[in-house]
Formats: sequence, C-alpha cells, structure tokens
Amino acid sequence: VTVVLIGETTHTNGWVDWEIEESVSEKKGLVGIRLKGHDYARIPPGLTKYGGKTINWKTEDFEDAIETAAANAGR
Repeated sequence: VTVVLIGETTHTNGWVDWEIEESVSEKKGLVGIRLKGHDYARIPPGLTKYGGKTINWKTEDFEDAIETAAANAGR
C-alpha cells in the first residue's frame, strides 16, 4: 500500500502523482492521509483518479484504511 501524506500543497507536486502512477502500475493499494491540522487540504489528482480513499489525521483510523486499501488491491 502506498500512503500519501497530504498537506496544503501536496496536490500541486508532480512527484506525488508520479508516485501514485507507479504504485498503481505495481498494483498497490492507495490511501491518502491528511496531515494533522490540514483537514481541508486538497486531494492530489492521482488519488481521485484511481479511487484512493482519503482520511483525516486520526491515528486510530490508519490501520483500517491501510488494510482496506490492501484488500481493494487484492493483497
């Protein structure tokens, strides 16, 4: 699973979308986690394009989000 940490300008970084594309080509699951205090940060286009779920920073939700992304990828 590739975890994309999302801050205020993450959606503008071309390297982020490149990493997402690479992860999809390797059949990895995707999950976005907005950094603490960035609950309304924009989601990178690649996460939206490939259906990666995005959650806000709540450590108790991390495990379920990652496990779901892995299951969705067939892992």
